[in-house]
Amino acid sequence: MGLAEVLGLPRSRVSEMISGERKIGASEVPTIAAYLEWPADRLLAQLSDRSVLPLNLDPTPRRMGSIRVVGEVAAGVFKDTVLYEPADQYEMDIPTDPRYGRFKKEGLAVNGPSMNRLYPEGSIVVVVSVFDLAQSADGWEPKTGMRVVVQRINEVGLMEATVKELQIDADGQMWLWPRSDHPQFQQPWKVPAAGEDDFDETNDHLRITALVVGSYRPEP
Repeated sequence: MGLAEVLGLPRSRVSEMISGERKIGASEVPTIAAYLEWPADRLLAQLSDRSVLPLNLDPTPRRMGSIRVVGEVAAGVFKDTVLYEPADQYEMDIPTDPRYGRFKKEGLAVNGPSMNRLYPEGSIVVVVSVFDLAQSADGWEPKTGMRVVVQRINEVGLMEATVKELQIDADGQMWLWPRSDHPQFQQPWKVPAAGEDDFDETNDHLRITALVVGSYRPEP
């Protein structure tokens, strides 16, 4: 994930930061420091010496950890379960993320084009249960730009799991958007408000089950 995506800015704005044409805001410092895996005071020291984001400094090497790829996300595919049989699950090494170090992380394989602008088919998304996040001391607050795993269950109990990007409009309504160039996947799903039934316009029940905290894409 690049710095522009982490900050939620166009690449042109980050280029302006690097060139010195745009100042780095105080609210952006913690995000940039986390991306570089630096203490914030180290970044501030660099910025006080130079008015631009340093180009010649890379994030420190990340420690590797292991996750288990346990299933898949495939929009439009309804089945009994999204999980693989135990014999088909497998371990995979990924860089660790200190923000989610204490949470159990699992991998899901992306099948289909429903999020191919972000996660082409064959990508592995690394997820943390929103139930685990909600039970933690910090809790879990949905925010615009988060990518989440959504389960949709139809009237006969079959399940679809997919990744969507969470957007919150000016009225506070949450929407789940695909990020795809495929014409079949262009419409958002409305997240029911508190007190509403948890179903969308197709009468399928919706549930946000996990937060995407990372991804891996093998070379073609």
